[in-house]
Amino acid sequence: MKALRWHGRQDVRLDDVPVPQDARPGQALIRVLACGICGTDVEEWRSGPVFIPTQPHPLTGRQAPITLGHEVVGIVEALGVREDHIEIGDVVAVDGLSGCGECRWCREDRIVLCEQLAAIGLMSDGGLAEYCVVPARGCFRLPPEIDSGSAALTETLAVGVRALRRGRLAAGERVVVTGAGAAGLLAAQAARALGASDVTIVEPERMRRGVAASLGLNAVEDAAEAPLGD
Repeated sequence: MKALRWHGRQDVRLDDVPVPQDARPGQALIRVLACGICGTDVEEWRSGPVFIPTQPHPLTGRQAPITLGHEVVGIVEALGVREDHIEIGDVVAVDGLSGCGECRWCREDRIVLCEQLAAIGLMSDGGLAEYCVVPARGCFRLPPEIDSGSAALTETLAVGVRALRRGRLAAGERVVVTGAGAAGLLAAQAARALGASDVTIVEPERMRRGVAASLGLNAVEDAAEAPLGD
């Protein structure tokens, strides 16, 4: 199969690699339908290695070259063991994080704090390929009305939703988002959906401001223009 793999800084290649043949317990084999290109992927190409290991990772045992891509949507082709929340044939969005499973953070389901944290597309092969193996616990069945291209933005949207929840957004409050990239645009739309009375995006690039405006968002060039006062 074809896979887009990071070999080194500014060295990303479309390689021919074997199709994964199975999934171990706790894993799912996914046939990829769509995969986003994250700013993290761009940063690895431009300035890496940032997260991609050049020595065997303590959890995955993998090192460069690594297939990029962690914003993955696909069809479950195989499961290492039976899972209660997904089954073969499901279309799923993927949270590709995994931890050691034994430390305090993993036991509290806060695996992002695990010292052995691993992510597909960085510490193991990701979704810029025809197939990939992912953590089964991180697979979420999608309703049929959501197309795969939109569903590939699930993780990016989740970042904005979490930020708004941590910020304890209350209905009627004003929100200012800095940056009209994918994450900023999704965070702004999430704020509006969660009841913000006014959502403004601060973005210096005219083209991006235009995209924000096309979504019905107030877009300004400078933070001094944002309606922060009462």
